[in-house]
Amino acid sequence: MKFKREFIPPIMFIVGFLMSEIAFATINMFKPDSWGWRVLSGFHFVGILFTLVGMLEAYLIVKNEIETQIEENSDEV
Repeated sequence: MKFKREFIPPIMFIVGFLMSEIAFATINMFKPDSWGWRVLSGFHFVGILFTLVGMLEAYLIVKNEIETQIEENSDEV
């Protein structure tokens, strides 16, 4: 089963948001410079990256859809 391209940005946004929030909430359980602290810092960074990429992908999908509708409407006129 192949996902439609429109379903990828919300999934990336939700997964990234949850990753960063869970990592941020549990990072205080570890001492700074311990392995757990470093791993959770990495998860927090990757979660933020996933969130930003999801928003960028959603923007590109909407931009392409608007451009195709403008081209279709200009052809009709």
